[in-house]
Amino acid sequence: MTLADPPAGLSARLRTGTRSEHDRAQGSGFLDRLAAGTLPRAAYADLAAQHWFIYETLERAAAAMADHPVAGAFVFPELTRLPALTEDLTVLAGRAPRPSDADGSPAAGRALRPASDDGLSAAGGASHPARDDGLPGAGPAGRPDRDDGLVWDGRASRPGDDDGLAGDGGQPGDLGLPGDGAELVPLAATREYRARLHAVAFDKPWAFIAHHYTRYLGDLSGGQYLGPAIARAYGLDGAGHRFFVFDGVSPAEFRRRYRELLDAAELSAEDAELLLAEVVEAYRLNIAVLAELKERWAS
Repeated sequence: MTLADPPAGLSARLRTGTRSEHDRAQGSGFLDRLAAGTLPRAAYADLAAQHWFIYETLERAAAAMADHPVAGAFVFPELTRLPALTEDLTVLAGRAPRPSDADGSPAAGRALRPASDDGLSAAGGASHPARDDGLPGAGPAGRPDRDDGLVWDGRASRPGDDDGLAGDGGQPGDLGLPGDGAELVPLAATREYRARLHAVAFDKPWAFIAHHYTRYLGDLSGGQYLGPAIARAYGLDGAGHRFFVFDGVSPAEFRRRYRELLDAAELSAEDAELLLAEVVEAYRLNIAVLAELKERWAS
């Protein structure tokens, strides 16, 4: 990644400077298998659980940075994902994680893993109210810009693809979870991710913006295609995939507005360099979580 005398603004530098990391994240295979429905629904619940632990930390960092003169401009309450993840996991696993689950110790509970077919049924979930935030209302999302955040491009694998992952076709109702609700714990890669957020995102504006950009811009880009694909694959009708739904937000308009904020951010040249390097680190952490999930659900 070369940043010497860049002719473009920060948003363009982020897209071009993290292209290889973006492509690596797309090539993980795990998300493609979920979109194709060739993994058990418990694998999707596992992904949602890892997201819960990541966003629990990232959104506490957002609260800590809300009044910062630079980072505060990137704190948008309408992007908050933790309530949606809590709702999704209540449907998928019987409950959401507890703070005591976050250490990942055996005493915290048993982790999700491939298990027997017990037909745990899904419960309905209430939608979140739309917010009056000045953004255009939700509608059909524009095609996501290729390099905005952690993007999944919708090219799902199909059964029989040779990526080393096995699945049962993800039949609706086959959660592979204990009927009394699974205890949810973070993977080792998720704990590393949380540790990095704790180390830098609560008091360093460049780091907070880097992690915020990587996650939320990806959610508003490829996530707008991944969410419906997962809903179709696992028979989720309005409940269980709220994470991907941003009420009252037009993804395309929000991405445009976000790029303008990046280009207008009053960051020193040194902090801009640190921000780009931290986006690369955020990609690495996300890729590690997906790789561990892929390995976990390979058999």
